[in-house]
Amino acid sequence: MKLLSRNINPLIPAVLLAALFMTFSVNAEETTKILQNVESYDASSEGRWHVEDGATWNYNTDPPAYGPHASVPVKPGFYEKPQAAEMLVHSLEHSNIVIYYDKPSQEVLNTLKKLVKKYPGRFDGVIVNPKKGLESSIIFTAWTKILRMDSYDNEQAQAFMDAYRGKGPERVR
Repeated sequence: MKLLSRNINPLIPAVLLAALFMTFSVNAEETTKILQNVESYDASSEGRWHVEDGATWNYNTDPPAYGPHASVPVKPGFYEKPQAAEMLVHSLEHSNIVIYYDKPSQEVLNTLKKLVKKYPGRFDGVIVNPKKGLESSIIFTAWTKILRMDSYDNEQAQAFMDAYRGKGPERVR
């Protein structure tokens, strides 16, 4: 059997590879710029152990992004009543994203509910939790990461979730 061969310019594969690399580089640069306001923390100072059921912990960040936590995590979902910080931190350890809201517009509220439906996974899901005092601000958290938005920004939200959802210290690969 004879392989089909043609006179292909040897530069074509190189050009295609370069274009692919440039596209990836531009996207990486854009993502870095979009996520430039993400706060990052070193979790090694506080550990990841379980506190006694019902115990509370004074976290180094507000909202908490890492540290000791309850033995039971919060399941992905949309919550109208605040969930315990210690349980939410366990959810972060499980590689979930926790989004805090206070008084968002109905449009933002609908968007947050759609994110919960889109990402229901146990180790890569989304939890939306109320937090008083934010007004129209929205806060996204992942393990050791916090992104504070004065108002909801879909581009930032998606970039944050793409960068950190499913990538915490406990995850299913």
